[in-house]
Amino acid sequence: MLHIQRAARMGHLLDLADQQQATAEGALESLGVGVVLLDEQQQVLHANPKAESVLACRCGLTQSEGRLAPVQAEDRARLRDLLALVHARAGTSCPPVPEAMPLTPGDRQPRVLVVATPVPPHRSVFHGPWPRATAAVFISNLNDAGVLNHEVLVMLYGLTASEAHLACALSRGHDLAALSREWGVRRETLRTHLKRALHKTGTHPQADLVRLLAGSPWKLAHAVTASASAGPSE
Repeated sequence: MLHIQRAARMGHLLDLADQQQATAEGALESLGVGVVLLDEQQQVLHANPKAESVLACRCGLTQSEGRLAPVQAEDRARLRDLLALVHARAGTSCPPVPEAMPLTPGDRQPRVLVVATPVPPHRSVFHGPWPRATAAVFISNLNDAGVLNHEVLVMLYGLTASEAHLACALSRGHDLAALSREWGVRRETLRTHLKRALHKTGTHPQADLVRLLAGSPWKLAHAVTASASAGPSE
């Protein structure tokens, strides 16, 4: 009887593990951004369909020998350091702070943003030799991943319309110099808007603001209908 009870419990735990895995995989498959899970050796454990399409078309990122690899040589050291930092954090009790970097686009290639975050360890039903994901890499095509909802930013952080427009443009990879020329606004004015946006969102430096907005759920709220030309006025 004792053996039967143990077998029944083991069968229940196996069913539970299968259900948890199916639920997690189903959630990843439905996401509109690419998601790649890496183990502690930075080997790819799983890539959802969106990530597979990005890697297959070599849109800034590809897969080589089971690992993520930038297409452009100038991105290799930066991505290597970013993933090393994220994996180091996964083995500590520190909060899972994400790291982000835009990839250098090739000719006629879209701009791609990579956001990596450590996956903290969790208690598992089974303890065995199976690999565990220690990092999640989110891959966003900045040309089609949607535009930020300016009204939501205004509501959440109290940004003005000009500050919200600037924050959104920066999160899509634009810089102050280019925006100053495109919008016909002095760079000093844009710097003032940026300082106020950083203060209101509690971020510093500018990279923290980009990380905040890149990981926000409203990033996919609207399809792209306009370029960055709708910028703030003086």
